[in-house]
Amino acid sequence: MVSREHDPQGASNSAPPGDILAPSPLLTLGVFAAGLGIEQGIPAAIFPVGSLPFVVGTPFVLVGGLLFGGALWTMRAHDKHPSHADEPPELITEGPFRYSRNPIYVGHTLVHVGASVVLNSVWPLVTLLPLLGYLRRVVQREEARLEALFGTDYVRYQRRVRRWL
Repeated sequence: MVSREHDPQGASNSAPPGDILAPSPLLTLGVFAAGLGIEQGIPAAIFPVGSLPFVVGTPFVLVGGLLFGGALWTMRAHDKHPSHADEPPELITEGPFRYSRNPIYVGHTLVHVGASVVLNSVWPLVTLLPLLGYLRRVVQREEARLEALFGTDYVRYQRRVRRWL
């Protein structure tokens, strides 16, 4: 953990904060609902009817939920809200942040994929693709801001921990 007030590299606050249209879980839920809406008009199954969708999709939902929930819990333990308006007082590198620099995005994406598979619907996966492109751009802006705030400590963290998984 590196506190912004104690950053030995003297990182600047010059990069603008990352903006996002809405909280990412709501964006994901919205594109999931859009996919289910398309499914009503143009059904498209991933697998033939049977129990395979449940067996394949459930682990994605569970792992995604653990990553997402663990990230929120870790952030709250450090008095940090996931909102983009809440500047991080410190660089959080514990909990799920040891494995992914973006466990919230990864977590709700895995839940989305798993739920799509459990419901045996292709369309929520299709509607997820543009959102993932958008979130990639959001993450790039977030990373520029974190590098401006935490300097070489963030760069070292980037080298040590993957962006996604």
